[in-house]
Formats: sequence, structure tokens, C-alpha cells
Amino acid sequence: MGRDLCESTRGWCFRETVSGNQSRVSKFFRTKDDALNLLRENDYPTQLIDMLEEIEHVPSMVMGPYGMMACGLEIDRILKATGKNSQLRSQRISDAMTTLFAASLDDGLESDNQTDEVKEAITYMKSITSIEEE
Repeated sequence: MGRDLCESTRGWCFRETVSGNQSRVSKFFRTKDDALNLLRENDYPTQLIDMLEEIEHVPSMVMGPYGMMACGLEIDRILKATGKNSQLRSQRISDAMTTLFAASLDDGLESDNQTDEVKEAITYMKSITSIEEE
């Protein structure tokens, strides 16, 4: 669940790296700088912006002095907060994964500790990953 910054005939966009056809998570930006400036304006770590500028990719997670950071999910949070998310299925997946990741940090995935939001995220993720038997 890393993120790539990709150029197409429609402009620049962020793409989630493992979701195939549903991978665009942002609206299109006119330029690469427009996309990176949105991250700068919303306090995304400078080192990760530099990485996007140089290799147009950030990994799903990195470890730092303050613990683990979910790089791609933080981009999704910024996109959603600024109205630049794509509103595609991938955004719903990202929201569910963000909920589950946050819950995993404080034993919120244990059945006795699950909030309604966590239960809904688990149900949604199961519904899109289950293989139906014939």
C-alpha cells in the first residue's frame, strides 16, 4: 500500500501500488509541483516529499524516531481532508485500512475491544476479499 506519483495525459495523480484498476486515490493535479505542494501545505514529512519528487514513490510504512508511519495512508488522509481524493472504491478500502491500522496499535482488534467502526471495517474488508464458492 505504498503510493506512486504518476503522470498521465490528464495530469498527475497519486496511485495506491497494489490495487490494480482501482488504484487512483487522488483527483488529477495540473503539475507534479501542485501535487507535492498539497503535501507540503499539510505537513507531510519533508523527507517523504523529497522521495516522491525524486523517485515518485513512497513505501507503505517507514520507521522513524517517533515510531511507525503509514506513508500512503497519511497521503490518503490529506487528500480526503482537502477534497482531493478520487472517491473511488480504493478510498473506501483506505478508510477501512486506516481504521484497522489505528485499532491494531492499542489492541482494538481484539473482539472484546472492537468499536462499531472497527467491526464495520472488518466486515467491509472481508466482503471484498472473500472468494465465493460455486
